[in-house]
Amino acid sequence: MPVLLIIVNFVVCYFIGVLGRNRKLGFWGHLFASLLLTPVIGLLLVVATDPVRDADETKPAKGKIDKSTGEKDAVAAPGKDADK
Repeated sequence: MPVLLIIVNFVVCYFIGVLGRNRKLGFWGHLFASLLLTPVIGLLLVVATDPVRDADETKPAKGKIDKSTGEKDAVAAPGKDADK
């Protein structure tokens, strides 16, 4: 019976790691925190940590208006002349 509880505990900790894979601590950080502390604390860490921001999210998309400056991105579409 104790072996079954250990396996269930590890599976729960694994899924907490999966939930935290896009967070600041990442998969391994949340997995080890859940194993060392408790799965409840690991789940609280998933909820409390911020998501990781990609470098692409900080740049405005092509052709979109940058809300911070109000300027439109000046990239021309492929195959069109930018001087016209």
